[in-house]
Amino acid sequence: MAANFPFSNPIAYAHLQLRGGWKNLLLTVGAYALVLGTVIIATVRMNPGTPATTALAAWTSILLVLQLGIFLLFGCATVCSALRTDTASRMIESHRLMPVHPGWAVFGYLLGAESQILAMAAATFLLGLITNLGAGSPPMRWIVPNLILAVFAAFVWLVMLFASFINKSGPRVITVLTFIAFTTQGMILFVLPGLTVLVSPLIGDTIFARRAWGSGINQQYAIAMAAQCALGAILFIGAARKYRRPEAPAFGTLLALIFLAAWVAVSAVGIDRWEEFQPRFQRDASVGHVARFLFSLAVTMLLALVPVAASVRADADWRRRRRLDDPAPMRRPFPPVLAVLFAAAVALALLPVAFRSEQNVRDVSLRTAATVLVFLLFGCYLLRIVYRGGGRGLFLVGLLVILTWVAPFIIDLIRHAMTDAYDDPVLGMIMTFSPLGLLIELWDSKPMSTTPGLAFQAALAALAALLYYAGPLLARRTDLSKAPKPL
Repeated sequence: MAANFPFSNPIAYAHLQLRGGWKNLLLTVGAYALVLGTVIIATVRMNPGTPATTALAAWTSILLVLQLGIFLLFGCATVCSALRTDTASRMIESHRLMPVHPGWAVFGYLLGAESQILAMAAATFLLGLITNLGAGSPPMRWIVPNLILAVFAAFVWLVMLFASFINKSGPRVITVLTFIAFTTQGMILFVLPGLTVLVSPLIGDTIFARRAWGSGINQQYAIAMAAQCALGAILFIGAARKYRRPEAPAFGTLLALIFLAAWVAVSAVGIDRWEEFQPRFQRDASVGHVARFLFSLAVTMLLALVPVAASVRADADWRRRRRLDDPAPMRRPFPPVLAVLFAAAVALALLPVAFRSEQNVRDVSLRTAATVLVFLLFGCYLLRIVYRGGGRGLFLVGLLVILTWVAPFIIDLIRHAMTDAYDDPVLGMIMTFSPLGLLIELWDSKPMSTTPGLAFQAALAALAALLYYAGPLLARRTDLSKAPKPL
C-alpha cells in the first residue's frame, strides 16, 4: 500500500489517504490553480488602463503573500493537527509497532500531513513564475524568495512538530508567543539577534523587496538558511527520539549541548553582524549592542538548563537502578556538575562579541561568568532534588527560577514607589539579586556594586546544594528514629 506513495513511507501514505488520496489532492489543487489563474487573467484583461506588466508585477507580490499564508498558517495548523489526531486516537501507538525508523516516521508526518499544502504551494509557485516572467522580471526574483520561504517554512513545521511531541499544548504556547511578538511590533527581534537570523523572511528589507533578488541569494540569507537547517536537524532528532520513546527526554545531554552551541553560534553572528540582519521595518528601535548581548545571554542561560536537566535526569535514573541492584545497569551518565561546567562554557562563548570598546574586560567577564555558573548550579541542584523524588514538581522548579529572576525587580519598584526621595533611582541594589538584574548592572556604563547580588545568588546555589546532600541524611535519621527499639 505504501508503495503507491513517493519514498514508500507508510505514515505519509496514511495521512495522504486521510485527506482523500491522490484523486482528492489533484482535484483540489487543480481547482485552486484554475480559479486563481482565471482571476489573474480577468483582472489583467478588465483593466485596460493599467499596463499588463504592472498588473502582473502586482499579482506576483500578491502571490508571494499568499505563499506565505499557505506555508505558515495552513502548514503549521495541518502538521500539528495530524499528530494531535494520531495521539488522541492512539493511532500513533499502532505506528510505533511498525518496523519504521523513528526519523522516517517523523518525515512521514511532515510529508503526508503537508501533502496538500505542498501541492498548493507548487501550484502557486508556477503561477507566480508565469506572472513574474510576464512582468518582465528575471526568474530569480521569484525563485529566490520562494526558496527562502520554503526553507523557513520547513524549519517552522519542525519546531511545531517538535513542540507537539513534547506537549500537546506546546504549539499553542508558541502561537501565543508569536502573537505577543507581533503586538509589540516585532521588538523581540531587536533584542534577540539570534531569533532575527532564524526568521529569515524578515531580514533586511524582507523577502517582499523582490528587486534585490536578481543576482541570487546573498550571504545573510545563506547564513540564515544554514542556521535553520542546523537547528532543524537537531529538533528532527529530538522529535524522532520522542516518537520512539514518548517517556524519554527529547534531548540527551550531548544533543542538548549541541543545540545550545548552535543557538550560541547563531546569536553571536546576529550580534556581531547586526547591521546586516537588522529588519528595516523599524529602523528607529532604540536597542543598543550591549542590550542585544544581555538579552541573548539571558535566553542562553535559560536554554543551558536543558542539558543540565538531561544530565540530572540520567544521573537520577542511574542511581535508582543502582539502589535496586538492577541486573542490567545502565552506563554511568554524564555527571551533572560537569554538565553545568560545559553548559556555562558554551553560554559564555557569547562574550567575545560583547565588547566593542576598551572597558574593564577582565572584571566584567569574570563576574559575568560567575553569574552564569552560579545560576546553573542553582538550577542543577533544584532539579536534582526534584528528580530524586521521581520528577514530580518540575513546574515548581520553573516557577521558582522565574521568581528569582523577576521578584527582585518587583521589590525594587515597590521600594521606589514607597520612597519620598525624587532623586532615588527606580532600580537599585535589590535588582542585582536577580541574575538578569545583575547582568544589566555589570554591563552598565556606571555600575553600582554587584558583590551583594552575586553573593546572594551564590547563597541560593549553596542552599540548594545543602538541601540536596542533606536530604538523604535527614531521611535516614528519621527512619532510624521510627525503627522499633530492641527489648
